[in-house]
Amino acid sequence: MSYATMSSMRKTFALMLCLTLALVLPGAAVAKQDVLVELFYSSAWHDVSSRVYTRDPITINHGAGDEQTGVIPSDASLTFTNRDGEMNPENRKSSLFGLIGRNTPIRITVGSDVRFSGQAVSWKPRRAAGTLDSTRGDAWVQVQAQGTIRRLGQGEPPVRSPLFRSTSGITANDYVPHEYWSWEDGSQATQIASAVAGSSAITPVDGVGITFASDGPVGSLPLPRLAAGFSATIPIAAYTDAGKWAITFVMNVPAEPAATTTVFEVPVTGSTAERFKFEIVPGAPATIWWRAYDSAGALIALYSRSIALDGASDRPTEAQFFSDDWYLFTVDSSDLAGDDQVGIGMASGDLILQDHQQFAPVGTTHGSLSGTIVMNVDANLAGVGFGHLAVFTDAAYDIDFDVFHNAPALIGWSGETAGARFNRLCVEESIASTVVGSANDTQAMGPQPTDTLLKVFEDIAKTDAGIIHDTRDQLGLTFRTGRSLYNQ
Repeated sequence: MSYATMSSMRKTFALMLCLTLALVLPGAAVAKQDVLVELFYSSAWHDVSSRVYTRDPITINHGAGDEQTGVIPSDASLTFTNRDGEMNPENRKSSLFGLIGRNTPIRITVGSDVRFSGQAVSWKPRRAAGTLDSTRGDAWVQVQAQGTIRRLGQGEPPVRSPLFRSTSGITANDYVPHEYWSWEDGSQATQIASAVAGSSAITPVDGVGITFASDGPVGSLPLPRLAAGFSATIPIAAYTDAGKWAITFVMNVPAEPAATTTVFEVPVTGSTAERFKFEIVPGAPATIWWRAYDSAGALIALYSRSIALDGASDRPTEAQFFSDDWYLFTVDSSDLAGDDQVGIGMASGDLILQDHQQFAPVGTTHGSLSGTIVMNVDANLAGVGFGHLAVFTDAAYDIDFDVFHNAPALIGWSGETAGARFNRLCVEESIASTVVGSANDTQAMGPQPTDTLLKVFEDIAKTDAGIIHDTRDQLGLTFRTGRSLYNQ
């Protein structure tokens, strides 16, 4: 069958379904035959075919029209008999009270072929004005159901930026930060809002030295630029130390500082060190340090890690780093059999430039974050761009994988294939996904737009000249790749 023939099959299945049902008097219920109608409640599918009326035929819209690409929704409508009130979700006498109604999953099967899977979006009990017989009037329920696509397009706010999604745990890493501030606040903001429920916002001291919504990496909404004089004490809520913590953030430094400058410092307790500082040291080459200091303020050289901006071993050069480029950073500490492993890492969005240095000095002790991150921007760091500051305290958090796996979010996952983006978004949104064709043999894409989820899926389908439609046999989405359509 040619693609043109198949694509013209976007039609209503009402006639087909009517022909498979027994002919009965108007208002009579359909006997179980070729059409199976099921509702999902009480953790199982239940056959309700005997309650389907034929006077209003079951209709199903599914598929794509001629030469059509993009996102194609599906829907269905049917009518249930309701003389006994059993199908009325508001009837407390019904055994189905509280179990059915809007959002109830519905499945329609013809023979052995599942023709529709979706959820009820409209469930309307109705009564006849007159009487059907001498005892009581007719009663029925009109039900409309839709697949996953229509749900995605109804009243949904724009999805958050790729960097927000990757940092907050929406992506496949599944690790939710203990604290997270995106710094994506709008130009009129006076605080940096927390993305973690119950956590505190960051309030810059006197509002000095910060210009909100200035610019940022492609994968983020605009981030602030910090001028000399910016100061903030960033609270970290108390937590139970599980032997590991990591702080991640993104940063852009437009020019090499004239002298050693501290981006932020973090006090710790129960450690050989009393505090750590994230520092940029000018030189030939310049170096980024994660340095430890004791309670007297003396540097603990053995307990510090650095990344030299020398272009070696996948590291950026000074010219690459001190530019318009944004980088993702991590600083971390973990307990290794009584010793403390400290680390510092950085990555570009395309992962061409990445490095992670860890070191486990003997005889040191792991420490817990003691409650604050302190930032004081001096003249050497003026103009720095900063954002997406997160604190992770999960013992299973994998620094190398969970940070660098999501680094491409810096550039909005630019370069990933349409199939890879489809599968990634479905995982992130807990949507069952099917790909017809090869996900790898699809068009490379640009940055993921910050738009509604439906628009993001439309961008995938149109870029690959493919079709995304509701999966017929389960709640989910199916992506027919462009090449799979041409191969019909």
